[in-house]
Amino acid sequence: MITSVRKAIKGQFVQGIYLGDPDSIIKYPAITVNGKSKSSEWIGLEVTKESYEVDITCYTQDATQEEGYEFLLHLAHVIETGLKKNPFP
Repeated sequence: MITSVRKAIKGQFVQGIYLGDPDSIIKYPAITVNGKSKSSEWIGLEVTKESYEVDITCYTQDATQEEGYEFLLHLAHVIETGLKKNPFP
């Protein structure tokens, strides 16, 4: 495990963020981030545009189908908003 997030989302704390595909996830809810591709495009002299493609997966446990779905939608929204607000990850 790389780090943990201590922010409460819908009354639960995210227990961990994993880079890559872990063999097992011990504590839930959790997030995994898997890099898919990276590309560079030359825009001008000494200037490039970098593009990254990643898969972000959210996991929860011990929830009814509806509660789990609502939690995952909310968590995905929080992640998306955070990525859009901070252009420098």
